[in-house]
Amino acid sequence: MPMVSMPWKMFRILTVYPDRFVRVNRRAMMTNMNGTAHLFMPSTPRLGWRHVKVIDRRTKQGCVHVLKGLADGHCPEKNIVVVMDTLNTHKRSTLYGTFKPTEARRLADRYEVCHTPKYGS
Repeated sequence: MPMVSMPWKMFRILTVYPDRFVRVNRRAMMTNMNGTAHLFMPSTPRLGWRHVKVIDRRTKQGCVHVLKGLADGHCPEKNIVVVMDTLNTHKRSTLYGTFKPTEARRLADRYEVCHTPKYGS
């Protein structure tokens, strides 16, 4: 049974350009924020495998689609132990809010969720 950890990280997308109002010999830079990107990175440390999925917004549906891709594409024949933190998007009930009940039940039966301690992640 493969054990998969699923961390996520938010990054700000910045444009950096030199400030034209500062003297040339100074290294002043101005930044302009162009949005954010959220990365889900499921990985199996024991097998040496990882995958990065970039989405625009961190939503419950985004997390569930990453889990579905993991179940259908990378581990199609096995049950999966998923190690997650206690984030509001990491719940089994989001499967039923996103997919039809038969598909949600199929995915819920495939996963065994193991949460990290409250102050451990």
